[in-house]
Parts: sequence; structure tokens; C-alpha cells
Amino acid sequence: MTTAHCIIRGACLAALISAAVVPAQAGIIYGSGTAGPNTRDSHWKVLTSSTATLPPGGQSYPYDAYVYGVVPTNWNGTGGFGVNQVGYTNADGTFYWIGPNSSANSALPFPQEYGYIIGQSFIAEQAGTYNFSFPANGDNLFSFFINGSISTADPNKPTITGGTQIGTTSGDFQTIKILTGSAYLNAGENWAYAVIDERGFSTGVLVGQSAFAAVPEPTTYAMALAGLACGGYSIFGRRKRA
Repeated sequence: MTTAHCIIRGACLAALISAAVVPAQAGIIYGSGTAGPNTRDSHWKVLTSSTATLPPGGQSYPYDAYVYGVVPTNWNGTGGFGVNQVGYTNADGTFYWIGPNSSANSALPFPQEYGYIIGQSFIAEQAGTYNFSFPANGDNLFSFFINGSISTADPNKPTITGGTQIGTTSGDFQTIKILTGSAYLNAGENWAYAVIDERGFSTGVLVGQSAFAAVPEPTTYAMALAGLACGGYSIFGRRKRA
């Protein structure tokens, strides 16, 4: 084997190793209400609400969201009239409706409009752009954001500014939506936000567990192509010597 062949084969080996490296995964975002009906959710926190509503029982923000017992019969995952919710079940587990109060009854009667934000912090192993896909639902209108800042410019309807919305704003609380999109994550702590735009009667949010993978950098594809090219060179070299 010539010196040139050794150098090329060494470069090929390095390229193949680099091409085999899998981008780091972020930690999961926990689904809502995993402890079951009539409990509190230690993962999802009520971060703020309209100035017309106050945290129940003298609590202060942030506080653990409530996992509802009985929910309206027109919500996805209802257990029926007077029966605890059964939630939404998929391969990741069963998830339940949560909200800012101990029951699904709206803090303000119809037709008064208001809003609140429920959030969860999570950790990413490394900075980068990540893909998201997860089931979610809300009453009345539900929006999901990654990172950004809470804005109370409208004291009745807090929202998120500077973040990345995943999917579109949704309603129709009889049907689970699959929200998809990409967002940049910081290395370390990040935030997921559920923003509810409420119109009265009942209110809540349901979120399934979200696992997500880093979007491969262009260099990853280049390394993979280099690895394939080296593999082809190696085969060609052996055939030529034979």
C-alpha cells in the first residue's frame, strides 16, 4: 500500500466516523396531567393570567397547574357527564386536561375575554435547531411557543413575544391537533409555553409528551457524502489491485 493510499484511507475513516455521529437529542417536554385527574401538575406551571383573575387560594405565580377531574362532555378525552376525564392516550402515555383553577369552569363568565400562560422549562444538551411534533388541544384558542418572553402589554391577554410558534393557533376542543415546526434551542434551559385565549364558560389545555431531534447541520450531510465516496474509492481500489 502506498503512502498516498494510507493518507486517503485515513481521511476516509475520519469522514466515515464523522458521518456516523448522531446529532444530540434534547430532553423531553412532559405531557400534561401525568399524575392523573384531581392532582397538581409539577411540570406545567401557571406563569401569568389576566389582571382580572387571581391565583386561587392566595397562591402566587408561578404555581403548579391543576389537573381537572370532570371536564366538559364536548372536550376530547371526557369521561362523560359527572365522570372524571379519561384523557388522551398514545404510545407515550395518557395525558389530561389542566388549567389555572381546580375545575374547568372559566375564571370569568361568558362573554368576558381573557388569557393565561402555562409553561414548562426543559433542557437541551446543545444549542441548535430542533424539530417538534406533538399532540395538543385547548379551550378556547390555543397557541404553543418555544422560548421568548412573556408580554403583558394587554393586561387581559398575556402573550409571548420573540419566541417561535409551533403549529398554528387552534380551537375545536373535540379534536386533538398535531402541532409541528422547528425552533432554535439554547444549550441548557429553554421554555415551552401554552398560551390560552379564553372566551368564557370552560377553559383548559392538554399537551402530549414531546420528544424532538436536532436538525442535522449541512456539514453532517457533507460528511455522509464524503463517507460514501470513500467507501466507493475503497471498493474500486480493491478491484483494481485484484
